[in-house]
Amino acid sequence: MIIWTIQPYSVYQQLKSKGQFYCDPEKSENLKENNFQVAYNWMIKQMKRRKILPPKDAKVPLWAWYRRENMYVPIFVG
Repeated sequence: MIIWTIQPYSVYQQLKSKGQFYCDPEKSENLKENNFQVAYNWMIKQMKRRKILPPKDAKVPLWAWYRRENMYVPIFVG
């Protein structure tokens, strides 16, 4: 499955070198906002309810889309 996410170039580099990436909540500007934390906590609760369990090292979900308007070609191709 191809997913789309907006991340810094360093995330792309980490994916290429390690094959995985987990969101660091300490580095997330959005997670510092109360409304965003409420929304993320709701999403985590919904995922657990549906038995969508995170990888062992993941602290928060990574925001991504399975389809996104105007995102048909990857910016970085490895």
